[in-house]
Amino acid sequence: EAAASVPQVGKALKKAQRELIDLKESLILNRRLMAFRRVPKSEQTTLFDQKREQFERTYHKWVRFFSEQGILLRDLDRGLVDFPY
Repeated sequence: EAAASVPQVGKALKKAQRELIDLKESLILNRRLMAFRRVPKSEQTTLFDQKREQFERTYHKWVRFFSEQGILLRDLDRGLVDFPY
């Protein structure tokens, strides 16, 4: 049963990785742009915190998704999962 779900899991992993990479890149780019534009530190912190929270929500969304499928997510960046059931 686990072997049959591998292609779908692979697709979901790739989608999750892409979303998180996009958010990480957005965090880095926004940080650099704010520094370049000399945005006050307090404003930078607020905007950075909002982006970081978005990243965390997305990460936890994917952890829940895999958990609900009975899949243990070991390392999302490397695509490591276990099928414990």
